[in-house]
Amino acid sequence: MSTRKLNYTDAFRQLKKDLIGKDSYRGITLTYAWLANQFGHFCLGALPTLILILTDNKTQNHYNIALIWAFKVTLFWFCFELYNFLGPLLFKIRQVNKKGYLNSYTFQPNWKNIAYDTFVDVCFFALGAMTICLLFNTDAILFVLILGLTICLLFFSVDWFFIKMHQQYANYPFQFRLSQWKYQIDAADKEKIVTFMKSKKNENHLLIHGSKFSGKTSLGVAICNELSIQKRKCLYTTGIKIYSDFFEYLNINKVATEKIWSWKEVDFLIIDDINPGLPFNHEIVKAEEFALYLNGSIESPTLENKNIIQNKNVIWILGNCHNTSSPKEWMDMLCSLGIEKLKIQTICLP
Repeated sequence: MSTRKLNYTDAFRQLKKDLIGKDSYRGITLTYAWLANQFGHFCLGALPTLILILTDNKTQNHYNIALIWAFKVTLFWFCFELYNFLGPLLFKIRQVNKKGYLNSYTFQPNWKNIAYDTFVDVCFFALGAMTICLLFNTDAILFVLILGLTICLLFFSVDWFFIKMHQQYANYPFQFRLSQWKYQIDAADKEKIVTFMKSKKNENHLLIHGSKFSGKTSLGVAICNELSIQKRKCLYTTGIKIYSDFFEYLNINKVATEKIWSWKEVDFLIIDDINPGLPFNHEIVKAEEFALYLNGSIESPTLENKNIIQNKNVIWILGNCHNTSSPKEWMDMLCSLGIEKLKIQTICLP
């Protein structure tokens, strides 16, 4: 199995794609959106500073006025971003659940990640303001400060660019954070999710059962998205899609794609829509049938798919849990593949 990781060549190739060509016909990527967002932060620091300096009558006589306005604009955006960061933390938006109790977050946000993002945003605001200030004040100290800030932002930008690439190549159907998930879930099931995400080893399997509108798909996407932000290799796929992927070895005329990794090479795999939930009570694909697809074909079976699934972290988005034997059947199927029962966790959403 490939251990391919994203490298600087991949980043440069992605940057070239984002900068060259028109997004009106190719769509917007997460990396492009991040670059545009930070350019916007730079301009929001630069343009107000330029306007304030030009409209200040004292600027022509006092070069320090430019530095003062740059500092004031940076301070304004710092306070703005600080409010955005501390607002949800200090004044949690509480929602009333069906039992009448007040809830905060079902899963706590990753405050370190949010703080990191906020800090980078403020640095871009400051760089924009100071760059304009340099046009009016050529002090050497200011130049050194801008140079140092640019070098730091270059390092931060590379880091964030790789994070966005990990999210982008995971092929999620939508962007969703775990702290945004607002459905009901038992405390024991929450602990299973936390344990699954913290595990540094493979062979962990999380079976998420639930009816329609129970939030099982968004929960699976949110879990893997958090892992993508940690630069773990993840991939979203569906039952229909992976059924055909199991037969890749039969495809002689393979078409070249721009994928960085396939389902065989990722650390975490989420398989969605294996079966619908309520109100559709019938299982379209049963566990034993999935095992047959996994083996390739009856005429030409292969152990490769079985070994890959066995040694991979997988989130299974399944159908109904209550009043059916489905959870036990899927648990037994995974055990038949050689997966330890202790590494299989089942979550039943209401």
